[in-house]
Amino acid sequence: MKENSDEYLNAFMKNLYTQFKQNGLIVSIDIMADNTDYNHNYLKDYTDYFIVMAYDQFNDNSQAGPVSDQKWIEKQLDQIAKDIPSEKLILGMGAYGRQWITDENGTRTEDLTYSQVIDRAKISKSNIDFDENSYNLHYAYNFSGSDDEPASKNSVWFTDAATVYNIIRFSDDYRNAGTAIWRLGSEDPRIWSFYARDLSAESLAKTPFNYTILEMMPPNFNSKPTAIGSGEIINILYSP
Repeated sequence: MKENSDEYLNAFMKNLYTQFKQNGLIVSIDIMADNTDYNHNYLKDYTDYFIVMAYDQFNDNSQAGPVSDQKWIEKQLDQIAKDIPSEKLILGMGAYGRQWITDENGTRTEDLTYSQVIDRAKISKSNIDFDENSYNLHYAYNFSGSDDEPASKNSVWFTDAATVYNIIRFSDDYRNAGTAIWRLGSEDPRIWSFYARDLSAESLAKTPFNYTILEMMPPNFNSKPTAIGSGEIINILYSP
């Protein structure tokens, strides 16, 4: 919607809420973490849940950087919670990777699944670094070029189970309505070993968390092989 004011969105949400409630339905709206165009004070009366899209901090219009810096998430949620009760907030978490590719044609980005991120790190023999400031992971490598692609410099940022664990810990202490993941199928599968748990400090004091599940990435034998390049001939380059 490209409007100079929020009156059309507000009117739409009010009408939608009225119609949906007559049929016993729940109304939610996705809002960008740092977008001030939404009238939170108005919309909260006509919305059951706000899903805060706390990801895409660095994107295809920016330099390479974290998917969602932990401190950035906390700052965005603190700001939104000034207008919207925490019981109406669902924290949307980024569970994917993004690659910045710089070649003779400029810089472009590509969104990656967790599996693709790990595959490319292994193929390029890259060392994965855990960024202690953002709690995101990162690696970089140079591609020498091929018949199909020019030489390039590559920077990859992504989240994993440990990143998501830290985000849920914060969200549960905040007493939000819950969390959501963007996007299903691209996440680190270890997430599902704890996603349904209450990770608040109070809960962890009663039932400690088994952190060993975050130490090793088990092979996913149900996943499909990652294809690199194109053509009819397939070579097995490595195994899990």
